Amino acid sequence: MLIGLVINIFFLLTLSKALHRCHPDSRTMEPGMVWLALIPLVGIAWIFVNVLRVAESLRNEFRYRRWHRRGEDYGYGIGLAYCCLMLASIIPYCGSLFGLAGLVCWIMYWVKIANLSRQIERPYRGSDWDDEEDDEYDDDDDDRPRRRARDDEYDDGDDRPRRRDRDDYDDDRKPWDRPRR
Repeated sequence: MLIGLVINIFFLLTLSKALHRCHPDSRTMEPGMVWLALIPLVGIAWIFVNVLRVAESLRNEFRYRRWHRRGEDYGYGIGLAYCCLMLASIIPYCGSLFGLAGLVCWIMYWVKIANLSRQIERPYRGSDWDDEEDDEYDDDDDDRPRRRARDDEYDDGDDRPRRRDRDDYDDDRKPWDRPRR
C-alpha cells in the first residue's frame, strides 16, 4: 500500500510539473490542485478533473507557442480511458481485467504527459515568462517571439519559406471565412 502511494505521488508530481511549466494564462487549474486526488473518495472523481484540466492547459500552451498540431489530444483520450477502466475495475469477476487494462493506460498517460511537459520545459522566448537571461541570445536585439522551425517549412534545400498550412484552426469555417493573420 505504501509503495502504491509513493508511485501515485510521483505521478501527481508529473501532472503538477506539467501545469507549472504552462504559462498562468494557459492553465485551467493551478498546479497544486492535482494533489486533491490523494483525498480518499474525492480522488476517484478528482482524477477525471485532473485529466481534463491538464489536457486543456497543455493544449492552450501549445497553441500559444504555435506548436499545436491538428488531431493532438494532449493525453485526454488515454487519460480518460485510464480513469474509466480504473473505475470499472471495482466490478466483481471481470474487474481485474479492467484494472490491468487501466494500469497499462495509466502508464501510457504518464509517459505522454511527461513527454509533453518536457517539450515545454524551456520558457517561451520573447515573452515575460522567462525570468532568467539566456546568454546565447545576448547579441540579438530582436525581442519578437520566436517559433520553432518546422522540418516541412523548407523545400528541397531552398531557403525560401513555403506557405504554411493553416492547420491550427479547429473550426469548420472555409479558408476564405477565416481571419487573416
